[in-house]
Amino acid sequence: MKKNILALGLLSLFLMMSCSSDDDSNNQNNDDPTPEPEVKNYFPSAEGNTWSYENKTTSNANEQTANEEVNVQENNTEGDTEFFSLNSTLDNPLAPSVTNVLSNGELFKTDQILFLNGDIDLGFDAGLGDFALDLSQVVIFDANANPNQLLFSDSNSFSQDFNGINLSVDYEIVSESGEQFDTLEVNGIVYEDVISARLAVNLEVTAGQSIFTVAIIEDQEVINATHYFANEVGLIKSEVEVNIEFEDLSDLPVEIPEIPNTNTLVEQGLINFDVEL
Repeated sequence: MKKNILALGLLSLFLMMSCSSDDDSNNQNNDDPTPEPEVKNYFPSAEGNTWSYENKTTSNANEQTANEEVNVQENNTEGDTEFFSLNSTLDNPLAPSVTNVLSNGELFKTDQILFLNGDIDLGFDAGLGDFALDLSQVVIFDANANPNQLLFSDSNSFSQDFNGINLSVDYEIVSESGEQFDTLEVNGIVYEDVISARLAVNLEVTAGQSIFTVAIIEDQEVINATHYFANEVGLIKSEVEVNIEFEDLSDLPVEIPEIPNTNTLVEQGLINFDVEL
């Protein structure tokens, strides 16, 4: 009888120790922190960071090439948001490039999303006044977005006077994420972990009053840009197409010289860079 009691006691002690061991193991597993997602940097924005590009502009079969250097001029952080601006050595580009647009405004990053406040010049001299379009909190890229995901969409309009004639300008800006690449070669250099994004601008311009209006630019896509960013490098490549078809303006009550259509392609490729993360 005593042997049975002793055996039962040893069995109970063994079970208690096993349960205690399991509880400790479970507590240790529960205390393990959840791994944080990897933070990537597709636009290193430390002050003084520098990128050099080769720009090729093709307009009506005419081709021009120019080099450009872009650097981070100012940088400050407020909370979780980092604000910075860019300076470009190319003062008067023939047509808007991605670096030209980014350099003409203020950039800010938060949660691996790059935003832009600024404007975009359509790059034509129509003699009709200023056609710079405002850009407000436009998403340039989102590192966490899926391919073909809508990032930003906004419509706006403004009016301006031209020799007593009211010009009405309506435009829409849309950006979306593009393809993702394990590697991408630019100017003989292979970059790893590359994301892309697209930006499109639709524009319509009419002249006259509500009763009598004449279309100057029918509703059409005038800008289509694709840009590529490599992790821990920045912008490595971009392509901007500017296509604007003007209507016959002979019905306007004032004489306007004939405005040629615009068909321009601006291609940029990174030559070298010097950045701190």
